[in-house]
Amino acid sequence: MRIELKKDDNNKTIGYKLIPENESEKYQINEIRNQYFFGSVKYDGREGGCSKFAGNLKFKFAEL
Repeated sequence: MRIELKKDDNNKTIGYKLIPENESEKYQINEIRNQYFFGSVKYDGREGGCSKFAGNLKFKFAEL
């Protein structure tokens, strides 16, 4: 799966796009989309990383 940052005319990051690269990732993106649609995505911290990079970002889905 790839991530592309969306930029405005001033090159400010205004969003992102998840791009599936295989069939399995298409199903994963559907699940993520559904959770965002219902407003149940919560930031859950990060793993690893350093002062320069965030590492792995974690999110969890609230029960609907």
